[in-house]
Amino acid sequence: MRFGALGRVFARQSRLGIPKPGIQVINKVKVDFGGTGRGAEESFNEERDLHATPLNPNVRVNVNEETVILRADGPGFTDPETGRLQGGEESTMFNKAKSQILGRGRGSIQMNAEAMLDEVTGILGENPADELEVDVRGYSRGAVAGAEFISQLKVRYPKLRINAELLDPVAGPMDHGGTDVKGTNTAVQYSLENHLPGFWAYHVRNPRSVILANGGHDAMARGNYSPFRLWALGRGVYFRNFKGEFNKVNPEAAARELQERNDQGGSYMETGLETSRFTEIERAVANMSSSSMEEPD
Repeated sequence: MRFGALGRVFARQSRLGIPKPGIQVINKVKVDFGGTGRGAEESFNEERDLHATPLNPNVRVNVNEETVILRADGPGFTDPETGRLQGGEESTMFNKAKSQILGRGRGSIQMNAEAMLDEVTGILGENPADELEVDVRGYSRGAVAGAEFISQLKVRYPKLRINAELLDPVAGPMDHGGTDVKGTNTAVQYSLENHLPGFWAYHVRNPRSVILANGGHDAMARGNYSPFRLWALGRGVYFRNFKGEFNKVNPEAAARELQERNDQGGSYMETGLETSRFTEIERAVANMSSSSMEEPD
């Protein structure tokens, strides 16, 4: 691990009057990506971390015992302390629209993912300890940024253990390519009641689990977020009900049920999913083949 990066963190914290933690070894890095117009903490039902130190306009950091916590707020979020948008842009109507509608600007999906990658690689150095893990949470467009970050981090550190939960990943109008997270312990949760126009589901390829959740876009995040690590479910496809209970199902059976519910209109899909959104969710389930579920955890 490169302690120069941590020294930079501690120096900035000292200038802000934050006590320097007495740590010798980092064994976990936690990374959060907020949803559009939302702070990272708000996205996961937490109080805003007033002790977090800005590493750059896109990333804030804090150190808790042996854990480094890094957070990137969502595109179009206005920092209550600086009054500026995520990424440091001036909070004008034009910049807000560009960030929140198009997902572009200095606080975009791509910029947040790249900024986080720079900071995390600076902390990990060239040869991170075998026992070190990186935990990632992302919501909405933050889930897309999380997928991009995970994919690139795995390329740089093939042996690094990466755990992730990506809640209802939503693409911007120009972000439909999909991202491969193979080799990571990633769970992706899709909302089955998200009828909002333009909320295109983003295809995350090769996760270890896919969760199909009753409820809308906010049903499992923000004020409804429960700190259950979805990656702990294990490999497979799951339906999640309103009580937060999980039912593991065969991928082929899940695909049939999805199609039947969408054709007939169910309690959670009264108007049917938007065609493009349904297609992406159906593809995510189809890719979780029985053969992949037979691979060892």
